[in-house]
Amino acid sequence: MKNWFVIIIASLGFVSCTTSKHAAATGKTTTGNKSSSPEFINSISVTPGSNTKTGSVKADNSSKYAAESSALNNLGSVNIEKMDKILFKYAIMLDIPVEYIGNQSGLFEFIEDWYGTPYKYGGNDRKGIDCSGFSSTLMSNVFAISVPRTSKDQYQNCQRISKSELKEGDLVFFNIRGRGVSHVGVYLTNNKFVHASVNAGVVISDLGEGYYSTKFMGGGRPKK
Repeated sequence: MKNWFVIIIASLGFVSCTTSKHAAATGKTTTGNKSSSPEFINSISVTPGSNTKTGSVKADNSSKYAAESSALNNLGSVNIEKMDKILFKYAIMLDIPVEYIGNQSGLFEFIEDWYGTPYKYGGNDRKGIDCSGFSSTLMSNVFAISVPRTSKDQYQNCQRISKSELKEGDLVFFNIRGRGVSHVGVYLTNNKFVHASVNAGVVISDLGEGYYSTKFMGGGRPKK
């Protein structure tokens, strides 16, 4: 009986060793019916736009910038090499995507040419210009709209509009001295307007700034 027990133990050891050697040779180990082999990597399929849950990788950004791409197509004949720096500069200043101002490249090229020009009451050139002189020059050169020379006359020649109705090219009026309209600027977008300020010359400001928000009288759309 003892001899049979020794033979059974030896047989089990032989089978175990044989199984281990086979596993070592094939690079696989077996635990129940599941394999730990990294074969699952080969089953992954990269399918852009797929939303399956069977190991595929979803690419969901194909239409993320569809609106921006559409706007870029509207740039038309803008000379990118000449205008890209200007457009990016003012996109940052206005806090808007650069493609949204591409169609008005002429406006921002004009502003760039005049930006920083010092304020001069009654002035009308690059040596010095006042607020109404700048707004009338911009409206004439960029939008081909003729407006009167003084801020009060410009106000009288406009259709009154609220702040929420303001669009690019509208005029914004301020009561600086407490005696009615005494300052004017040209509205751009995103609450920003360009004007010839007494302290900084031609500059872009925000209607939400403390000083201008308290002095704001209203918007006006020039009568063509």
